[in-house]
Amino acid sequence: MSEQIRFGVRGMTCAACVGRVERALAKQPGVEGATVNLATEQAVVTFDPAAGDVATMREAVRDAGYDIVDLDDDANGDIRELEQAELGRLVRFSALCTLPLVAIAMGPMVSPALGEAMTALLPAAAWHWLELILATPVQFYAGRRFYRQGFAEVRHLNPGMSTLVMMGSSAAYAYSVLAIFAPGLFPPGTANLYFEASATIITLILAGKFLEARAKGRTSAAIRKLMELQPRSARVQRDGKVVEIPISEVVPDDSVRVRPGERSPVDGGVGEGRSYVDGSM
Repeated sequence: MSEQIRFGVRGMTCAACVGRVERALAKQPGVEGATVNLATEQAVVTFDPAAGDVATMREAVRDAGYDIVDLDDDANGDIRELEQAELGRLVRFSALCTLPLVAIAMGPMVSPALGEAMTALLPAAAWHWLELILATPVQFYAGRRFYRQGFAEVRHLNPGMSTLVMMGSSAAYAYSVLAIFAPGLFPPGTANLYFEASATIITLILAGKFLEARAKGRTSAAIRKLMELQPRSARVQRDGKVVEIPISEVVPDDSVRVRPGERSPVDGGVGEGRSYVDGSM
């Protein structure tokens, strides 16, 4: 007999991520079907317990580059808050390094007088090293999540947004590093630095992820509040008696008693009595 399991999946950003998780789950032994919801960040898997293993399914999702969380309401809310706090901290750190980096790289182009003042203060090579110092923590500390997920996407031959961010920022960063340490590799006049481009890419994408996490948190909170409106139990007439049972145990053809002012626990038709029903509930 088939069983169904539900668990949370963190790290998804788009429909491609949803498809990647669903394919990873579908490949596991005993899995009959897998559905992933991006808004609620939940996966529902139908499988044969005799042939499938829940631990293997979870490991497949992790191997695809995503995190697994249990669907305990309190813990789930805490995880979301921690994720938002972590993203907010990374955005602030990245912006703190990127803003002066952009000023150093682009300032002389905007104002030649500023470029002359910078050259009078420090030689050009010193400013280049300062750009490297500012860009490196943004690339490998603030942007480490893109490398983790990007490598997982490449390993599964299914590139996504993280792969694009990883490749784009790394190309700009690596070119700039070579321009500092081995400028002779480039034709004359082309050994330019693009540290500000790599740092800006990561900072802007992180800012977008932070706003996305906030929006998802508010959406999930609204969904949970709607689910809380549903009654947890129902009064059912069985064997001549009215007993209170969990909603999951209500079966078709049960006669459910609903008192005035109560919410209807399940859908059905009115068999006896008269009252008014608030359809918005």
